[in-house]
Amino acid sequence: MLIVVVLATAHFALAQDVGEQRLKMSSIGSGFGVQGEFIGQYKIEQDAVQIILFETSLYVSENCPYKGRRGILQLQFSLAEETSPEGRWKLSSKSEPISLGIIMSPGDKRQLGPLNFRIPIKANVDLTTRWLVVEIQEETMDPIPGRVGLSRGFSFAHSCKNIFQPATAIARTRENLARGTAKTCP
Repeated sequence: MLIVVVLATAHFALAQDVGEQRLKMSSIGSGFGVQGEFIGQYKIEQDAVQIILFETSLYVSENCPYKGRRGILQLQFSLAEETSPEGRWKLSSKSEPISLGIIMSPGDKRQLGPLNFRIPIKANVDLTTRWLVVEIQEETMDPIPGRVGLSRGFSFAHSCKNIFQPATAIARTRENLARGTAKTCP
């Protein structure tokens, strides 16, 4: 039993030793009504994952059944973890949300300034089994036939599931340094 605990602790420590890493997450071209691209960096700290976004682009798809205006209420970063072999997942730890209060119509694009998020983590969490997710909270602004009131929902963008795995982080760092760019997935 002691060996298992030591290995889990060592595995976690490796995930923390990657320093600042470039980050690019995108849901552009997905089926979500509100899509986004998020470019910046992350750093694993002792009690948190710090995310600094240099560029954030939001886009409202024209290919959704709802054709009205959308209120983009907030952005929030979270850690996700798989809950079943079928690929189901849940959000396990969340940053504080950043309120936006933006109204967008289908086809609209919006650039946001630099944003910072801090996802708290517990001392014993194994980050190598988790990945980053951006939640975009939105609501309908125009009436939907047959419904009463506004409807709220979420759109998402995910990092690669192996973002915190040590070998991937090392390879990504070398590649990014050589190319000077961030990748959505290694």
